[in-house]
Amino acid sequence: MLRYLMQQYQGSLEDIDETLRIEPRHFGALSGRGLVELKLERYDDAVASFQAAGKVNPFMGQEKNVAVALSAKHRKQQQEMVRG
Repeated sequence: MLRYLMQQYQGSLEDIDETLRIEPRHFGALSGRGLVELKLERYDDAVASFQAAGKVNPFMGQEKNVAVALSAKHRKQQQEMVRG
């Protein structure tokens, strides 16, 4: 969490990987991984992480996070098309 707040996203992923090594179904780590992947513009990975978190805890409403990731991906693709 601290590395994420300090915008040290690669280090944050390393912390998350360690957490998931110990507890593969850690909802917070899976969801947090999605947030980090969004910051790194890894949109497909973010969607997968949010979906994995949703499978662990289906009552947490990961659909919103998936929609955010897909919207961000779509915006980036549109920007790239405009730049051509």
